[in-house]
Amino acid sequence: LRKEMPKWSQALPELPLLMHDLLRKASRGELAVHWKSADLEKLRGDLRAHHRRLLLAIAGGSLVISAALLMALGAAAQGWLGVPLFSWLSGAAGGALLLMARPGKNSR
Repeated sequence: LRKEMPKWSQALPELPLLMHDLLRKASRGELAVHWKSADLEKLRGDLRAHHRRLLLAIAGGSLVISAALLMALGAAAQGWLGVPLFSWLSGAAGGALLLMARPGKNSR
């Protein structure tokens, strides 16, 4: 307490002005709190990775469903083994996207 008292006595006259400024900013909605944390940055990166995988899974699933529909409807274009070419392409692209959407080793 003896070591810190001189610092406090120097800062004490500034406290009312600082409190007034803080309250003024808070009442005007100008007060902002900035957090910087390694955990928050890691969480932000994890959320981005999950969002990317979700978009890839949605696109891949949509392409696989469209491939099945093209095959079931018997599209006019001839393909390989009686399956239309567009069905093969859509299914292959959808499968590739679904494989890309799988979580990696470090995702958990």
